[in-house]
Amino acid sequence: MTGSSRAGEVDGTSVPEVTVVLAVHHAPQAGALAALAAQSIRRRKPGALEVLAVTDECAAGVRLRGSAQRNPGLLRLVEPAAAARLPQLARGRYLLLLGAGECLGAQALERLVALADRTRADVVFGRRAQDRRAIFDRSWTRVEAVDCALAGALGAAALVRRELLVDSGPRPQVELGDFAARPFALEACLRSRRIAVLGGEDCLVAAEAGAGDGGDEGDEGDEAPVVGTVRPRHEQWLRAVAALLEVVQQLAEPGAESAVLLDWVFGWELPQLLRTDFLTLEVAAQRRVCAGVGRLVERHCPSARFQAVAPRDRLRLELARRGRVAALRRLIRYQAAYGEPAMHLVAGERTAQPAPSSSPSSSSSSSSSSPSSPSSKPTALEPAPGQALVVQVWRGLVPAQLRRRLRRQPAWRGFVNRAYARWG
Repeated sequence: MTGSSRAGEVDGTSVPEVTVVLAVHHAPQAGALAALAAQSIRRRKPGALEVLAVTDECAAGVRLRGSAQRNPGLLRLVEPAAAARLPQLARGRYLLLLGAGECLGAQALERLVALADRTRADVVFGRRAQDRRAIFDRSWTRVEAVDCALAGALGAAALVRRELLVDSGPRPQVELGDFAARPFALEACLRSRRIAVLGGEDCLVAAEAGAGDGGDEGDEGDEAPVVGTVRPRHEQWLRAVAALLEVVQQLAEPGAESAVLLDWVFGWELPQLLRTDFLTLEVAAQRRVCAGVGRLVERHCPSARFQAVAPRDRLRLELARRGRVAALRRLIRYQAAYGEPAMHLVAGERTAQPAPSSSPSSSSSSSSSSPSSPSSKPTALEPAPGQALVVQVWRGLVPAQLRRRLRRQPAWRGFVNRAYARWG
């Protein structure tokens, strides 16, 4: 393994390789904890894994406390008041966020850590089960944050170097439950020096049938909801989308990077809230969701960007923004009944996807090496052809990490936005 000191040691003290944070407010499936206990990385090195679960005195907390007693060297419980200090409480070299209905493959952590150590990546993404996006067809030693967002990788397993969290400040928002992974992963990507992707076998699977997260893998068409089987969590999901937009506003580079990420949120993430399972919500919840959607559109989506949203989704967003909940319900039912084809932007369409040159195998060196030609790897953002020279010089001289750190200062952010509006 790489690093200035031996992997798994800090100042001579043995520490875990990975800390897994259970981002849940209710007890995870028993299969998820069993899969963590059976991770191959624990067989290779005892004590290589620790699990942190944020819990309180509810019934779920009681069940988790019972699990902690049965797994004294594995599971630690954290009070909700200390959730903001998770990166400091975690002892592992890497941190991974796991939702309630999610389960790790037997060798997932070992493979993710191996790629992170080999490439010195700050963030490594692993494939989610049944996710056949091209970005996971093979392993990549370097991709860009925008490519990860557009390719739908933010909902996959994301291993993050803990040093990045302690130094820069991204915090897992565990109150978002299963939706906490997306804003956390996006912020980590925008702060990272290198992002890698692990192809091959699935790293993240469902703990039980039907325990999906309702996220990036949304269907391309609308099907009628089955009452009693859909468990909508729209308000939690809405808060996660708001968190995504805050990350974009604070950390994304003004200009092309910010524009592409905002187009992705309003063309894909936000319209997911207004699919047919919206009809299963109580009327009061529907009104709250519409009000929240309207606030996000008003605050972050100017007219030109809103007009670029696909017509079907733009109409639904407009009805939500105006608070016309009954009209929105009728529209969703009509479009679902008559089978209108999906016209929304599918994540991944706006970026060139890699075409593997050989069969995917995470264990082979050829599958994890960098592509030899630009056309065979995910496409990073390039400066616009007509971009002013001053902007190109600024980006060439000032490292991205420093630019993002400056962006967190409100006064500097206002100055940069004015400068880009004039010269960018």
